Amino acid sequence: MKGRDGILKPRILISSILLIFLLAGCVQTAESCPTFSPFDLSEAGAFAIDDNLPFQFPLDDNRIFTSAAPFSTNFADFDMITRGPEYHAAEDILQPAGTPVYAMADGIVSFSGPMGGYGWLIIIDHPQANLYSLYGHLSPSRWQIEPGTVEKGALIGYLGDPDENGGSEEHPMRPHLHFGVSPGQRAD
Repeated sequence: MKGRDGILKPRILISSILLIFLLAGCVQTAESCPTFSPFDLSEAGAFAIDDNLPFQFPLDDNRIFTSAAPFSTNFADFDMITRGPEYHAAEDILQPAGTPVYAMADGIVSFSGPMGGYGWLIIIDHPQANLYSLYGHLSPSRWQIEPGTVEKGALIGYLGDPDENGGSEEHPMRPHLHFGVSPGQRAD
């Protein structure tokens, strides 16, 4: 492992260290690993229709949380080239074009307009919770909300058609809502 100068060859040294770490990780027994306990979502429907809660699901159909309906899509799916190990900071909820989308909570529409691959995008600041919500792939042709105050449950837009929701005639995008909630405000 020593070269002409009596120094360890870096490649062999690094490989040896990695091998030691890999072998050390293999000695843990399966019984010592924590087990996954599935969540009981049987009561989720009751929360979804409780008007006293400050937040609500942005679509009429909240059954996707308690059923096997399509909820999340693969990032960069639908005949698009995969963009590599990028973080997808939202959920993509498959629904037909024209599906109404509602504000998840009281807030201020801080952005309503076209935004590249999002199609029509709406961002709502929720200062009472120090959050903002983002709604992408909406329709620019059906209806557009203007910036300003909005109440929980107010109609803010409709899901866009495949050629207007961030897609095009050459590269249509399957209708879905890109819904994200992040800490802070849009100005942050």
